[in-house]
Amino acid sequence: VADGALWFQTSPRSRLATECANRSVLVEVDHGDPETRQGWSVIVSGTLRLVEPDDVPEVLGDLDIWPPGPHPAYVRVEPDSMTGRRIRGLGS
Repeated sequence: VADGALWFQTSPRSRLATECANRSVLVEVDHGDPETRQGWSVIVSGTLRLVEPDDVPEVLGDLDIWPPGPHPAYVRVEPDSMTGRRIRGLGS
């Protein structure tokens, strides 16, 4: 997250880059801890844009990209809305 948007790096030939540019998308990020049975979920709705490397904020630095390999295409999701929830463990 930087500059008020979600950022990703991907392959220029990925489905994300080729089929979603300038379209509305939903991005969901979840985390759950099976031991404590706690977690969270966030959903962002917005427009996905491909961004030239020279226009990427310096604050991003080198993103930690998974899976490994070259991912030179930058993707920005301008949020229109965001929702989320925390999942509390049993007895919390």
